[in-house]
Amino acid sequence: MTRVEFDQMMERNFKNFCVPIDSYGGLLLWIPKYKEFLSMHFGDGTNSDVLEEGCEDYIYYTQFDLENPFEAGDEELTLEETDGGQMDIPSADIYNNDVSEVIPDLLLFIYDEFIEVIPIQFYSVK
Repeated sequence: MTRVEFDQMMERNFKNFCVPIDSYGGLLLWIPKYKEFLSMHFGDGTNSDVLEEGCEDYIYYTQFDLENPFEAGDEELTLEETDGGQMDIPSADIYNNDVSEVIPDLLLFIYDEFIEVIPIQFYSVK
């Protein structure tokens, strides 16, 4: 997917999805290509001592696999954490303090490509 196609997909998929600015909440996204969920939010400062030089902030992310719904039967579906980490960034200000603006850079960081994402939920980070 090219960056232009990615931007069009983001506009289409996020058209009716509201991400509050300056809330420092997080996003839960569905990544269809890899059949996984991606949770992401701005860092809370707890890892500020291990940032790369020139970086003042970071994005914390976690990837989750959805267990096979056909194997779950009548039981609750569970998400299994498969990977995660942090992407150091110079400042949240370069993303206008809007976590959704980080998505393209985070996708390149994790998957090395622009891929379709579907917003599932905005959540509060405490």
